[in-house]
Amino acid sequence: MGLRLLISVLLFSVSITLILTLLQLYIDYRRDVSALESRLEQISNSYLGSLAESLWTLDQTQLRLQLTGILQLPDISAVEVRETTATGNPFTVQVGAKSSDSSIIAQEYPLRRSVEGQEKTIGTLHIEATLAGIYRMLLNRAWTIFLGQAATILLLSLFIIYIFHYLITRHLFAIANFVSTYCISDPPPHLRLRRRPPRHEDELERLVTAFNLLSDDLQTAYHGLCNANVQLARDVAVRSEIEAVLREREARIRRLVEANIIGIFIWDFEGRIIEANDAFLQIVGYQREDLVAGRLSWADLTPPDWHGRDVQWLQEHKLTGSRPPIEKEYFRKDGSRVPVMIGAATFEESDNQGVAFVIDLTERKQAEEALRESEEQWRAVFENNPTMYFMIDDTGTILSVNPFGAEQLGYTVDELIGRPVQDIFHEEDRDAVQRNAAACLEHLGRAMSWELRKVRKDGSMLCVRETARAMVVKKRTVLLIVCEDITERKRAEEAARRSEEELRQVIETVPAMVWTALPDGHVDFINQRWREFTGLSLDETLGWSWEAEAPFHPEDIEAYLANWHASLATGQPFEAEMRIRRAADGEYRLLFESAVPLRDEGGNILKWYGFLVDIEDRRRTEEALQKAQAELAHVARVTTMGALTSSIAHEVNQPLGAIVTNANAALRWLASQPSNIGEAREALGRIVRDGHRAGEVIGRVRSLLRKTETATTRVELNALIEDTVGLLQGELRRHRILLHTELAEDLPPVAGDRVQLQQVILNLMMNGIEAMSGVTDRPRELLITSRLEASAAVLVAVRDTGTGLDPQSAELFVPFYTTKAEGLGLGLSICRLIIEAHGGRLWASANEPHGAVFQFTLPSEREEFSS
Repeated sequence: MGLRLLISVLLFSVSITLILTLLQLYIDYRRDVSALESRLEQISNSYLGSLAESLWTLDQTQLRLQLTGILQLPDISAVEVRETTATGNPFTVQVGAKSSDSSIIAQEYPLRRSVEGQEKTIGTLHIEATLAGIYRMLLNRAWTIFLGQAATILLLSLFIIYIFHYLITRHLFAIANFVSTYCISDPPPHLRLRRRPPRHEDELERLVTAFNLLSDDLQTAYHGLCNANVQLARDVAVRSEIEAVLREREARIRRLVEANIIGIFIWDFEGRIIEANDAFLQIVGYQREDLVAGRLSWADLTPPDWHGRDVQWLQEHKLTGSRPPIEKEYFRKDGSRVPVMIGAATFEESDNQGVAFVIDLTERKQAEEALRESEEQWRAVFENNPTMYFMIDDTGTILSVNPFGAEQLGYTVDELIGRPVQDIFHEEDRDAVQRNAAACLEHLGRAMSWELRKVRKDGSMLCVRETARAMVVKKRTVLLIVCEDITERKRAEEAARRSEEELRQVIETVPAMVWTALPDGHVDFINQRWREFTGLSLDETLGWSWEAEAPFHPEDIEAYLANWHASLATGQPFEAEMRIRRAADGEYRLLFESAVPLRDEGGNILKWYGFLVDIEDRRRTEEALQKAQAELAHVARVTTMGALTSSIAHEVNQPLGAIVTNANAALRWLASQPSNIGEAREALGRIVRDGHRAGEVIGRVRSLLRKTETATTRVELNALIEDTVGLLQGELRRHRILLHTELAEDLPPVAGDRVQLQQVILNLMMNGIEAMSGVTDRPRELLITSRLEASAAVLVAVRDTGTGLDPQSAELFVPFYTTKAEGLGLGLSICRLIIEAHGGRLWASANEPHGAVFQFTLPSEREEFSS
């Protein structure tokens, strides 16, 4: 199974990897070609004007310098400027070698200039860009992706095989081994898998449960069959006893007939009584003269309500030749009724006559009625008493159990009768059961008691206190057992014991230094952790009042004691942070202490309860965490600025190109005869302006890349938004995105770190730009708004018309979660950390009908003042 699973996973994963790699390479190829085309477009936007000026003045040196600058750009292989002229020898300047290879992109751009008030084409700019670099990069990327995915697939497949073996196959082997060794006559314990119990029942757990239930059913059926065999043997023995009793009864009847003890008469089917002994005559109250006179008839002696049954019995008697003993009634001579038992049989020599014996059941009926009433009374007590009663024999077999006892164990009465009593006891108590039963049997009539654990049918435990007495019933030694359910008492005792133990240990094991003090502040208890921390003994601590002899830092003792004495005087809860010297190494550790008073009904303080917790490591961890967050934020800023490199270069190249063009123009104005000082001054002014512009761009980049400590200042969010927009102008133009801003005029300043807040705005704008990079069916618009909320908080929102939020948008702010192929997944996480550190909130939602909106709020200085 594991090998087939590994092969299937590898085949499927390799196929998907190849398809995804080809798709990724195609996307990268289209993106790189698009970037190259955008670069050519940027060249045309940046250089056409200055090239047209240089071509107009036929300044070959300047043209070659500018063309060489274009050639330095990535993937540019040849650049040529050709003059448009009607003559056959146009002015041409070429840098780089043209290629006839098909893996190039060639573009031509007209060079135009205003000549005598009219826009004319004075030349052509021809640019060739090679795709060889893109091909090499795609090949390297393909190998990197394929090798990386191959290693990932192999590791993942091996992990899947391991997990499959750990979760399934090893448990299947365990189940198979368990089943192969299963024996119904000597069953092993329940099947249990070697694994952590699952939170919710799974398939393996259901299989194990089903098998264990099947095993229990088999054991129940097996024991039932054994019990049935035992019962059958008993029934055979009982039948033998009955046969012996019948023979004995026949002998007794014979003796009774001879002794004239029971009534006997000879009858015929016509209803006549032909002959009868004195015993029968005495039963029915007649004299022998009545018999001789023929005044006795068994038909007349039978009451009318017995005639129907008599007719049926006669028919059966004629067929079988005998009538089994039955109970019926006869009329006495005085008209009263007498219950009798009668049995009859026809003579072999005559089919019409027979003999019958009659027994007077009057006394037995009276005894039975009394016995029945007594049995009903005792049965009612036995069956309805809320106490468990058991009767077992000397072999430990259950002979009788009352319904309440069976119900308490989850069985029916029939399920328990005939079962070994040890089956319903816990395995660890079964030896004690045998010893106790043996002791009772050795001391007949003596009551003995013990406490044991019984097991219900569902496997749960039942603690009982049993009182037993051995006695002889019908020549058979039995044990009568009365059981009292003491489960709740045991639980209460165990709970009380555990509570007492836990309460005793909690003070010593709690991860804090716990103390109690009298209302005046003198310590009357302190736990072991304080003694271990300070090195002070219990005798040295008791009676203490937290005075100067405590191992406090000298700088903390005065403020600490003032705070403690104030709490003692006012009865208010006490809290403080102070440094205490640890005895183990002499180091002062920062501890947090809290104490509250216990009061009586009148509000008087009875005692102070306090604890101390070492928070030195937590304080150091918090400082390290703040430093790590600052480091992580700096990394995110550097990563963002790396993504903006081309945009920043474009922003810097524009003023630099303009500086070069204006400098050349100033030189020409100064070299002309006469020199045009005014035009030269204007050109130099433009050079200064463009220089400041380039410096501002570089300054904004440097401020974002600085790695400084967090500095809280007054920050004008509108100005910060405008600076960030200026930094992203190149990205906005490159992606052809229309930017709108709606900034509230009366926006109050906020308190925060300017660099961190600018990082948040920059990241949200870059996310919006990237979300709209693939949109082609609607305008690409980015809207930045700011306003003052009713709660005096400042709200900033960045809306885009991009692809919208991912279905798993709840994970947007989880560290390292990203939907970008080359993203780190830290941007939004860091943004949320920054905003929350400033006391604000950052969230995302859908922007109807397209795109997403990211919003954050910050408390304004106005809000802080009002609060």
